[in-house]
Amino acid sequence: MPDLTKMFAGLVCVVYLALLAGCASDIFQESGMSNFRGWNLQPYESIRSGAEVDGQVGHLISVYGPSGKCLPSRSWTGRTRHISGSFPPGVHFGGDKSWDITGIPTERGHWVVKLELYNVECGALHYDGFQQELRFHITGSGKVVQ
Repeated sequence: MPDLTKMFAGLVCVVYLALLAGCASDIFQESGMSNFRGWNLQPYESIRSGAEVDGQVGHLISVYGPSGKCLPSRSWTGRTRHISGSFPPGVHFGGDKSWDITGIPTERGHWVVKLELYNVECGALHYDGFQQELRFHITGSGKVVQ
């Protein structure tokens, strides 16, 4: 008959290591920002290349604002501004109230917008932020009349 105490201890050790591996990013990460993403969930490493946003006339567009993980506080702040370009008619940027971009495009066409996230703070740490270009490509069969 196998030694149940040793088997149980081994099982506990395996479960502990699995839990530790799942939490390792939080446990071993020092204070500050990580997993930073720009608009449209663009990974930070590729923010400078911009992001393509496809949509259709008459259909809702939702572009998520920047996100990231701040340790140890789990809360970070920043400011945003619209640098250049225009959004498709019917699509709006929430600015500092909401970093998301939402709306129902009313015309087809192509628009290029540059946005900036700046004055980023995570606890006592300050970050420069970034500028990101978003290229909207709206297709569809004409114009929405409201």
